[in-house]
Amino acid sequence: TLGFTNKDIDNLIKYGYEKWLDKYNFRQTRQGYKDAIFSYTKYLYKMMHEIYPQKYPQVITKPTDEVTFPENFTSVNIYKTLKKHVWWAKIFQGFAPVRLKTAYALSNIIVVSADSPAGNLLKWRGEALAYYYDILYKNAFGNYKDLLRDITYSPAMAYYLTYAGSAKFDEAKGTSPDENYARELMQLFTIGINELNLDGTPILDNKGNFIPTYTQKDVVEAAKVFTGWWFVDEGNDGKYGKLKKNNYTYTKPIVFYPEYHDFSAKEILGQTIPKGLSGSEDIEALLNILYSNKNIAPFISKKLIQEFTTSNPSPEYVERVATVFNDNGEGVKGDLKAVVKAILLDPENLSEDHNGNSNFGKTNDLVTVFAQYLKMFNVKGYNYWSFNGNEMYYKTYGRVWIDTKSAFNQSPFDAPDVFNFYQPTFMPSSSDFRNNNLTAPQLQLYTPNNMILFSNTIYNKIESDVYAKLTLFNDNNYTSMDEWMQAKIRGKKKNIGNMFFYLDFTEEYNVMDKAINGGEIKNNFDNLKDKKLIAVKALIDHLDEKLGLSLPSDYKENLAQSIANNSSGGSGKWTAYKIIKNTITILVTSPYFTTIK
Repeated sequence: TLGFTNKDIDNLIKYGYEKWLDKYNFRQTRQGYKDAIFSYTKYLYKMMHEIYPQKYPQVITKPTDEVTFPENFTSVNIYKTLKKHVWWAKIFQGFAPVRLKTAYALSNIIVVSADSPAGNLLKWRGEALAYYYDILYKNAFGNYKDLLRDITYSPAMAYYLTYAGSAKFDEAKGTSPDENYARELMQLFTIGINELNLDGTPILDNKGNFIPTYTQKDVVEAAKVFTGWWFVDEGNDGKYGKLKKNNYTYTKPIVFYPEYHDFSAKEILGQTIPKGLSGSEDIEALLNILYSNKNIAPFISKKLIQEFTTSNPSPEYVERVATVFNDNGEGVKGDLKAVVKAILLDPENLSEDHNGNSNFGKTNDLVTVFAQYLKMFNVKGYNYWSFNGNEMYYKTYGRVWIDTKSAFNQSPFDAPDVFNFYQPTFMPSSSDFRNNNLTAPQLQLYTPNNMILFSNTIYNKIESDVYAKLTLFNDNNYTSMDEWMQAKIRGKKKNIGNMFFYLDFTEEYNVMDKAINGGEIKNNFDNLKDKKLIAVKALIDHLDEKLGLSLPSDYKENLAQSIANNSSGGSGKWTAYKIIKNTITILVTSPYFTTIK
């Protein structure tokens, strides 16, 4: 998942895998989770109302409340609030963690990003991205065909892959159908570029060559399907194909303009879509063609496996999941709940030896690692900042605010292109990967620059430590982190940063305190200098269990010696502080935490 707590572990042990999935994940909503029951779009509006009520006057109190983002008001802060708070808040609220993970996995497969070949509109109309993510979340355990249909009609996708405003071929007017979405719908979202067996292995011709699933002619024909679609124009003051960022509605499905549509017959993948169909009938016919293709089950199943459990599943694992994709046991194809369940409960995932797959495992992407780290140490937001004009200023407003794009070059809604931050076929240059034909998609993010940034982010944010600020070095007798933050920023007239949160390492300090004081907690660490190695070893043992690392004994011993030798300060308090910072940074950025094995 994107993070868990001890309570999650207790519930998993109590109910077992399948019952835990059913009870805590496959329900749509549950009372008692406050903002977690709101859609991303409604939660975004709720936040915008709180931080900028003059522009967003509507009060949202219930999930059933309808919201309207004004057609004529654009602000890059809608986008910032979505990607820096709303998306992260959903993760930390903890409701349906596997649904959240599935939506995130789908967002890495069916990509929409604020960085679009069409321009920067989505950075000004962030509600379009919120509406798009609602589609992923809603359909995470629904049917894959329904998901494809919904994303096709979504304004964010229509803008991102440039088929909004696409017009039929007209030599006199110089128009022709836009091919972007037609191509990516086949290449990335449904059937892939090469014919596959049910187990995901390629089908080869008699000369040993790959067999393409589609041709350029198929793309050209499919592009005709997506002509004549444009955004909802509630003010009726726009023009088809003429975009203004302060016009149109981006939280409603796109609508059909028949005068721009190509009504001719379309030949796609050897099948014919009859002439004269309506726009929505054309789309449905194309989705039926793609959905009936034998490639969709192994192609999408393997991508989802790579997101959840292992970068290099055995063909047998892929075939078992693809079989469920084709039929959930009740004659239904594309049941994502059944597919996700099949991925997680498969013996290759759960058995001790992974059914003999010695290459089982994966590296998590940096956003996932960061989310897990923050949640394990009980991330909280300060109650002392707010929105004012074009900047985030200090004032009462208790929300976690996170900007991982500026921190280490990855964040939700910011993929550099439709292939995402990493590709499922990425193969590191190491000979171990090359010689064994092994992929490691997420390692594409682990560049030297990104890892330096990521490590620095972990190390520096440990300074926002509730124990250190309120107990260890609390010379000013602060009673809360809010009070500490107020003192820090008082008198400043500008934005003070892009990550407003603090973490709780009280448990970790107490582990060391007890280790050097015979089980007592004294909160001063006066005798740490003489018992430093004892404290470090106790801390490493504690974090080994808490973070689920399974550290080898020789690694633990060497690490303890290294940290003890390199964590010294002017006092016992400063030494304890440095031990915490060094140990957590090393372990959270190590392969023991960033990988699944």
